[in-house]
Amino acid sequence: MNDIKPEDFENKLILKSDSSSIHHARKLVEQYLRESRVPDSFLFNMCLIVGEAVANAVSHGSNSTASEVFLSFQIRDGVFQVLVEDFQGRMFDPEYFRRIAMVKDWGKGGRGIMMMELMVDNMSYLIEEGKHTLLLLEKALPVECAIKLEKA
Repeated sequence: MNDIKPEDFENKLILKSDSSSIHHARKLVEQYLRESRVPDSFLFNMCLIVGEAVANAVSHGSNSTASEVFLSFQIRDGVFQVLVEDFQGRMFDPEYFRRIAMVKDWGKGGRGIMMMELMVDNMSYLIEEGKHTLLLLEKALPVECAIKLEKA
């Protein structure tokens, strides 16, 4: 993951670190994927995970001094890639959240990491404590889309 940088992505956005950014991020990704002519099921799933990733960055990865979240996305080599960056760099253990999501049966919340992992092929974190957290999500395009992109 160290070789993937936000500045290398085709689409880069700076979002406010508030809940209004979740909808905005989903709409922009939806537009991009519609233009890429992916199947509706792929589009829906990727918009869902982008919304969840941005929601987590806004809710858990921002503070009063870090009022922005960066979102980058692209299709490269038949893979849809999403990079979400927040700037608090608060340490957390994704494995802990996976474990509690498996047994949790109270209230809402707490299942986002597990949901994202189930819907993508690769999910990686780079956390620099006190600086920032990068989340990379990757999902291969359905075969029929990858073939179309190769011919284009």
